[in-house]
Amino acid sequence: MGHAHGAASNQDVEPERHLLVVFHSRTGSTQVLCDAAVEAAAAGAGDGIVVRALGAFAAGPDDVLWAHGVLVVTPANFGYMSGP
Repeated sequence: MGHAHGAASNQDVEPERHLLVVFHSRTGSTQVLCDAAVEAAAAGAGDGIVVRALGAFAAGPDDVLWAHGVLVVTPANFGYMSGP
């Protein structure tokens, strides 16, 4: 039994990946960095990635469980991650 030409097998389909981007931005500068990271991730992976960008207070455990990878974008204040 052979495969029909032009038909994609399950092995030919790239699995969809999920990237969670969690950010905190008080002045908007880190939001610009976050937007650039989301755009770069989407451009680099093409259709093979779903990016979910959420503010730090909007992200929850279900979002982390959904993700294959997590990117945290936050300004540093005196060497520490920013927070409220």
